[in-house]
Amino acid sequence: MDTIGKLVQKLNSGEITSTSLIENAFERIDDPAGEGARIFISLHKETARKQAKEVDAARKSGKCISPLAGIPFSAKDLFDIEGEITKAGSKVLADAVSATKTASVIQNLENTGMINVGRTNMTEFAYSGLGLNPHYGTPKSIWNRAVGRCPGGSSSGSAVSIADSIVSATVGTDTGGSCRTPAAFNNIVGYKPSCGRMPSDGIYPLSVTLDAPGPFANTVECCYILDQVMAGGKSGPELPALAPVSLNSITLTVPKSVVLEDLAPEVSSAFTNSLTALSKAGVTIIESPAPLFDRIIERNAIAGIAQYDAYQLHKDLLATRGDEYDDFVHWRISASRNITEEMLAESLRLRQELIVEATAMISQPLHAFAFPTVAIIPPKIADVMEMEAFKATNFQALRNTSTFNFLNGCSISLPSTPAGEAPVGFMLSMMQGRDQDLFSIAKSVETILQSKE
Repeated sequence: MDTIGKLVQKLNSGEITSTSLIENAFERIDDPAGEGARIFISLHKETARKQAKEVDAARKSGKCISPLAGIPFSAKDLFDIEGEITKAGSKVLADAVSATKTASVIQNLENTGMINVGRTNMTEFAYSGLGLNPHYGTPKSIWNRAVGRCPGGSSSGSAVSIADSIVSATVGTDTGGSCRTPAAFNNIVGYKPSCGRMPSDGIYPLSVTLDAPGPFANTVECCYILDQVMAGGKSGPELPALAPVSLNSITLTVPKSVVLEDLAPEVSSAFTNSLTALSKAGVTIIESPAPLFDRIIERNAIAGIAQYDAYQLHKDLLATRGDEYDDFVHWRISASRNITEEMLAESLRLRQELIVEATAMISQPLHAFAFPTVAIIPPKIADVMEMEAFKATNFQALRNTSTFNFLNGCSISLPSTPAGEAPVGFMLSMMQGRDQDLFSIAKSVETILQSKE
C-alpha cells in the first residue's frame, strides 16, 4: 500500500479516486483467502461509499476540504463512534448503549475528510500483548501466515489492516505496548505518544493512568501526519511536514538491563545489526547500565499501575458476567485483586523517581533510548493456547514496551528486518512531551534501517 503522501499525490492528479481506494479496501476485507473476517469486527460499507463519492465530487470541483480527504482508515474497537456500540473486543458489551458522540481522536481524522472503513479486532478489553480473541477470531501476523502466528496485541486488527494493505492509516491504543508490539509483529511502524498528548474522551479505558491512543502506518512520516491530526492539529492545504535530523547529531543510549536479556536469536541479531549500521552512519551509540528498567519490571510484577486500574474498572462486571470473558483476560484482571491503594501509591511514587532518573540519562535534545521492541518473534498461535504458555509469552511480548508506559514517555517501533524474514521491532523512546524530537530522530533512523542489508 502507498504511503499517505503518495496517496494524496495520486488523488490530486486523478490517477486514483477515493471510491477506488474504498472499493479496494472492501475487496481485500471480503477476500475469503485473507484475514479480513478476523481483522474487522464491523464495517461501515454504506457510509464509506457515500462519503467517498462526495469527496470525489468535491475534489473534482476544486472544493476538497483537505489533502487527506477520501483516504480510508480503520480504528480499534475501543473508540466510540456515534450511533454504534463500543464492544472493546468483547461479547460482554454487545448489549451496551450506543455512543452518543464520536471519540475526539477519530472525529479529528474524520474532520479532514478521511473515511473510517470499520472497527478493527483487538484483544478483549485491550488486555494482552499477543492479540488473541476467542470471540471474533484472531487475525494472523503478516509473517509466516501459513503457520499462523500471533499478531500482537492488543491492537491486533489495526496493525494487520496496515500490513495487509487494506488501509494506509489506522488508530490503536497503547497502555503497555499495544501499538508497538503489534507493529513489531507485523513489520510496520507503531507510535505511542506521551500520555495526555491526545484527547482521551470516547475511548473505553483499560488504565485511566496509562492509556494513550496512537497511530500505525507504513512509515514514520505517515505516523507523524496522523499524530498531528489526532492531537487536534488543523488540516491545511499541505500535509504536516516532518524534517529529519542529521545522523551525526543523534545519540542513542542502549540500556544494559533486563530489556536486553533473553532475546530470541533473530531479535538479538537484528538489533545488533541495526546498531552497527547506525553507528557506521554517524549515530553515537552509548551502552550504559540502567537498573531503572529492572526496577520497572520488578514493580510491575508486584503492583502494576495498569493492573490496578483494570481490576477497579472490571471487578463489578467480573462478578456478574465473568464467565463471558476470555479466560486469559479474566485471569489477568483477577490476578490483580490483591493490589491495594497503598501498593499503588508506592508504584506511583517510584514512577516519579524513575522518570527523573531516566530524564537525566537522555537530557540532550536529540538523545533517545534504543532497545528491541519485543524480546521475541511472533509466536505460533497454537503454542500459546494453554494458560501457562500464555502467561510466559504474554510477559515476553510486553516486557520491553511497558517500561515507557510506566515512565509516561513517548515511544516508536520501527521495522528492522526485511519483508519475508521474522519481523523484529527497533524501539526508540524519549521522555514526556518530546514527541516532535522523537519523530525527527525516528525518520532519520528509519532511512538506515531500511537500507541496511
